[in-house]
Parts: sequence; structure tokens; C-alpha cells
Amino acid sequence: IGEVVTDEYLESGYSITAREIYDIEQLRNKYAFLSIRLSPEQSGSKTINSLQKILSSHKSGNCRINIHYQNSNASCNLEMGDKWKVLASDSLLRSLKNTLGTDNVSIEYNI
Repeated sequence: IGEVVTDEYLESGYSITAREIYDIEQLRNKYAFLSIRLSPEQSGSKTINSLQKILSSHKSGNCRINIHYQNSNASCNLEMGDKWKVLASDSLLRSLKNTLGTDNVSIEYNI
């Protein structure tokens, strides 16, 4: 997190100043939320139980979870409560993508 300013003394004409530096997991847990898409095919009890187990095993973080569900009649967005905040680690993302598919799991940043 920082700023870019014009600097006439540099060849590029710009200067970058960092106020805060994070690794990717710290950035995810401070400024991002986990977005999960569920289709009707994924709403069975086996998939939901797997999803609950995966999320429960990563509940030591500060990353919010949003779930988007859509079927042929309706769609909804569900923001999970504070007790479901997770540590958005690479292992969590890998487990979710293996269970739900790569296109159904993403990290979105609010910086």
C-alpha cells in the first residue's frame, strides 16, 4: 500500500513510496474476501459437507466469505458471518478449487 507521485528528478518521472508491505497471504486476509459460486449441481449434501469441513479447518483468519448461488429460477448472494472468517491461504484455495472447480472460487480485493 502506498502512493505514486511525479518526480522530475527521476528518468521515469515517477516515484513510488510504500507505506505498508504485505506478503500475498497477509494482503488477502487484510483486504480481500473469498468468493464462492455454487450451482444447483453443487448444492447436494456431500458438496456442502465438504465445503463446511474445508472452511472450518481454516477459520483462524480475517477473510470474509461471500457465496453466490444461482439456479434456473433465482440467484442470491450470501455474506457469511464473522464466525466464518477464514485464513485465505494457498492450501484453502487449492482445497476449494479441487472441490468446487477453479472457476467457482476467487479472491476479490477491496483496497
